[in-house]
Amino acid sequence: MADLTVYAAVLAGGRSVRMGQDKRFLELHGEPLVDRALRLATAAIGGDSTGVLLCGAVPLRKSLPDAAAGIGPLGGLLTAVEHIRSKTAGKAAWLLVLPVDMPLLDGQTLHGLVTAIDDDTHQGGAAAAISYVEHEMPFLLRVDPRTHAALLDAVGRSQSSLRSVRELQRRVGVRHLSAATVPSHQFVNVNHPQEWASVRRGEGD
Repeated sequence: MADLTVYAAVLAGGRSVRMGQDKRFLELHGEPLVDRALRLATAAIGGDSTGVLLCGAVPLRKSLPDAAAGIGPLGGLLTAVEHIRSKTAGKAAWLLVLPVDMPLLDGQTLHGLVTAIDDDTHQGGAAAAISYVEHEMPFLLRVDPRTHAALLDAVGRSQSSLRSVRELQRRVGVRHLSAATVPSHQFVNVNHPQEWASVRRGEGD
């Protein structure tokens, strides 16, 4: 993968309404979730933090406001894709996407996605996204004119079901990796205090 450019985007633009507090700054093992996600993303793409984008207006952190506000993950994803396209001048790139609210993801799971990039997908294979089977997040997206166009179209849809990561992946084609060796708890995201309490109960494990 030496010839590939791989970026990462941490999606952190949610309003945390259901949580009742800013979940980006909830702490696990003394580390805010936003910093944990940035650390894991940096390691997954080879340790270059300049290739990691924090999407969403995050206080006290260098971040990029969502290009389209109030529409969920696609707003931050559009921010990341357009930023990358402005930097790469049309050259091939991949984007590792993870949300800030999956606190139990680990580096091995993210690394498994990145290492799944191969010559066929890089050279324009049918699938422009890579994810674990039955899970939309985290995932990889090939950044090219076709995926950008699909993303712009999805963002402009009025029907919420057509404005989702699942629908975007369906449209651009998704290659699924087996999740058999990935513990299911890694795919848990936290939106409610009860879910966060459940995560915290295992903090000492």
